Amino acid sequence: MRGSILRKYFKTILWACSILQINSVGTTAAETMTLADGISLALERNEQVLISQVEQERAQHSLREARSGGLPQINASIDYNRNWLLPSLVFNGNSVKIGSENTIAATLSMRQSLYTGGRNGALRTLAQQEQEAVGQAYRQARHNIIYEVEKAFYDVLVARELEEVSVIALQSARANQSQVEARRQAGRSSQYDVLRAEVQVSTTAADSIRSQNERLLAEMAFRAVIGLELGSDVEFIGDFRQNSVLDLDELGPLMDEALLNRPELLQLNYRRGQQEAQVSLEKSGQRPELSLVASAQSQFQSDRLDLTDREWRKNWATGFLLQVPLFDGRRASARVAQAKASTRQVELEWQRVERMVRLDVEQNWLRWREVNARMGAQEDAVRQAEKGLQMAESLFKTGAGTQLEVLNAQLALVQSRTGLALARRDRSMSLVSLEKAVGVLSDVGSSK
Repeated sequence: MRGSILRKYFKTILWACSILQINSVGTTAAETMTLADGISLALERNEQVLISQVEQERAQHSLREARSGGLPQINASIDYNRNWLLPSLVFNGNSVKIGSENTIAATLSMRQSLYTGGRNGALRTLAQQEQEAVGQAYRQARHNIIYEVEKAFYDVLVARELEEVSVIALQSARANQSQVEARRQAGRSSQYDVLRAEVQVSTTAADSIRSQNERLLAEMAFRAVIGLELGSDVEFIGDFRQNSVLDLDELGPLMDEALLNRPELLQLNYRRGQQEAQVSLEKSGQRPELSLVASAQSQFQSDRLDLTDREWRKNWATGFLLQVPLFDGRRASARVAQAKASTRQVELEWQRVERMVRLDVEQNWLRWREVNARMGAQEDAVRQAEKGLQMAESLFKTGAGTQLEVLNAQLALVQSRTGLALARRDRSMSLVSLEKAVGVLSDVGSSK
């Protein structure tokens, strides 16, 4: 009775596997997708990267605006007034109107700053540092999305390998079941051995279904990261990364390179430069300003709006404008103090981030060493498990071994192959994480 229930359960699981396999087959040719393709698509479509690009454009225009402060400012204006009621004076009994009913004045003015107390230079420095800081924010956004794409891609690869491991395990369990049933018919195995083999097949089939579903979920997650439709048919091509653009022998050079390349630290360096320029800008408010000014005016007045044969009165003037701040309620000194405090805040933040960068680099370097060493142990474990399974099956065929030994050997092989697949994924991710920690992660280096 118990054996028939397990056989029905086994048939149900096999039917579910066939349905999943049929549904997973697309009616159209699948689009090939490599890691480099995924990175390119993600960088083209990711909103955070696009926002960083827009920020770069804004910073460029801000720099143009800051540079305009040192250039001459030229303005032209035309003023027309229609006087509907003119004032008048009484002179010797006669009423005399003052002014004209129509007045037109055309003015051309120019102002060139000669000395601003350092304000124009500070504004240019502010804009330049902002542009550099935004550039580092863009680099950081690229590093983040490349990291996410590589992680999702390696998750697909490991899910695919685990699915293959489960398929091989299921085939091995079925072969063991057939052998046990043949021995049972020959009277060399008990009904309990047959039942145990059937349970192993059912369990392995369930694991195979779960592995297939995890592979599908990993592929969906990869599509979501790169911006593809979740239902699109994609064939993934590639392997786990084994090499890095970094020299991984010693920790010291990696630490030094991280302090020079990490976008977060470089961004804070430029923010610190911004704050120092802000201090200079606020100090310029306490200094005098000198400008060269020039103006030209042409004026026309008449009771009749007739521009022909009329005389235009012209006026040309040049001069210097000196503005000296005398007292502003100590507002400028307060703004200088605020800017200095902000500079100190950025310096403290840089120290905090530097400490985190050092920790990040060392942790990822140690993790890479651990995973790299674990790879060799996992490969040895797979070789030993394969030999153990061969020996157990050989002994079982000759009657010198037991079915339990075969089942244990099969389980050990599945576990070792699973551990090897996970170790390969972990080694690739340790390389990606270390490059990101050092600040050299890029679409070129990641495609290796």
